[in-house]
Amino acid sequence: RASGSNHQVGKMKRKAASLSSTGDEDNGFKHGKRAFPKFGELLHAASYSQDKQESPETWSPELPSTSETDDDGEQDGYAEDEDSTGGRACSFLGCTNAARSRGLCPAHGGGTRCSVQGCMKHVVSGGLCVAHGGGCRCRDPSGCSSSAVSRGLCVQHGGGRKCSEPGCNKHVASGGLCRTHGGGRRCQVPDCTSSAQSRGLCYVHGGGGRCQRPGCGSSAKKGGLCIAHGGGHRCQVPGCTSSAVS
Repeated sequence: RASGSNHQVGKMKRKAASLSSTGDEDNGFKHGKRAFPKFGELLHAASYSQDKQESPETWSPELPSTSETDDDGEQDGYAEDEDSTGGRACSFLGCTNAARSRGLCPAHGGGTRCSVQGCMKHVVSGGLCVAHGGGCRCRDPSGCSSSAVSRGLCVQHGGGRKCSEPGCNKHVASGGLCRTHGGGRRCQVPDCTSSAQSRGLCYVHGGGGRCQRPGCGSSAKKGGLCIAHGGGHRCQVPGCTSSAVS
């Protein structure tokens, strides 16, 4: 029995020693000395060290810019629209009026035209120009149908500013003067001092609207007709159809 007991004790000691050696290997030691590291561990350590050297700074996601620039140098969303004037002056030579669309003022083709056939005047309201009923009408008790300029009245009945020329009741065009006395733009035809009506020209040289009566080429006044065909202001004396002068 003693021999068998000693054999059993020796077997248990060898097993304990084997377990102790295995535990040391798992912790990186073998017989009290540092065990040689595995190849996978070396590869992982080398890769981690390289990553730390190449990217020492903290990574942050790249966000899209909110203000990108096109090849033409203009920012997206801020490129100037072709019909947007932004307070620009008319591109017609010599014209200082504000542009409405396509770089032109109403007198030179900008904006919307009157819906009445043959009329090239600018729309005021309801698709019509002032001459064809667009805009506000004069509220004078006399039943005037002229366009109201200010205070609900037309020029003839006290609306707007009057020409500073003594005795003149016409509406101011520019510089405190009416067109007759030098206000407004002048015709661009050399040596012509008449007032420009449209396209930089006076009535004589093709500016302004033409009479809508078939075959008539005279300049149109109020109502789209020339004076001879009933356009313009009429005399207020009952029964008189002549043109009003003042």
